[in-house]
Amino acid sequence: MQYFPGDWVEVGRQQAETWLATGQAERPDMPDMQYLLGVGVVALGQPEKAQKILPGLEVVEADEPALLFEKTLIWNPKAKFQTDFIADGFGLLDTWEVAIPIVSYKKLARDIGTQEERDETERVIRDLRVPFYSPDVLFLRDCRNSQELLRVWDKEGGDTRLALLRALYQVKPLILALPVHWLG
Repeated sequence: MQYFPGDWVEVGRQQAETWLATGQAERPDMPDMQYLLGVGVVALGQPEKAQKILPGLEVVEADEPALLFEKTLIWNPKAKFQTDFIADGFGLLDTWEVAIPIVSYKKLARDIGTQEERDETERVIRDLRVPFYSPDVLFLRDCRNSQELLRVWDKEGGDTRLALLRALYQVKPLILALPVHWLG
């Protein structure tokens, strides 16, 4: 039987895995990363793991979060992340300056960090009854607000989760809070 590009074929799992491994087939639910232009990953450690998980994307290792691409994913590969959503994350940056997953629907800013950190955060944001964002998975568009966010976040120091929250409230970028399930 002859197949053509774009054909859908019902096959067993072993046959499908063989075709995928040899490059004779591709999964339509997995975007081809080579067509995402101006995007890249800043891996906070373990760039080889990031490159293996995210083939087709440029991965740069860094010690600190940095905006190195028009659209940047800052990712700590030690953190869980649903890589199925990566193309969507970059796509959201057409509208938003920043897109970051919320860590928990049950845990709030008042439940993390030291008392001193919480007091400092409350001084900035006024109320700790808010969700907090993952400092390990951030989609950022290269713009003035995103650059300022990284600068203020670095300056804030301390617990990275609360420091990020303080920086977000000070800089006020156009942010999209991504659902918890983006973290896996």
